[in-house]
Amino acid sequence: ARGPSIVNSIVASARTCNLDKDIDDLPLEDEDAKGFSLERRDQVVGDVYRTLMEIESRLLPCGLHTVGVPPTAEESIATLVNIAALDRPEDGIKSLPRLLAEARGRDIEEIYRNNNNGVLDDVSLNQE
Repeated sequence: ARGPSIVNSIVASARTCNLDKDIDDLPLEDEDAKGFSLERRDQVVGDVYRTLMEIESRLLPCGLHTVGVPPTAEESIATLVNIAALDRPEDGIKSLPRLLAEARGRDIEEIYRNNNNGVLDDVSLNQE
């Protein structure tokens, strides 16, 4: 049964990457997956996978650059704009678009829906 050793390796790698700060119930370093049920092992692997996919989805729109080569000023600005466009509910931080919509007395989700449905005022507002 290689499952527990694979889970132990995933947990160790996740801790090395500081994912333990993002995954609340990641097993402790001294816990051995041999004592876990199959459901618990699946949960651990699923939690790590979901966290990695969330990180990837946040970073991919920011573009990729060559390792060792600093991003251009334009890439840095685009990265900051993309970061500001993301809600961070785990930290109680609202995205810049949400704050701007609320400042106008609007809901950003409604603006996005109307934009997708072709409501011209909200298409224009979304582009601003």
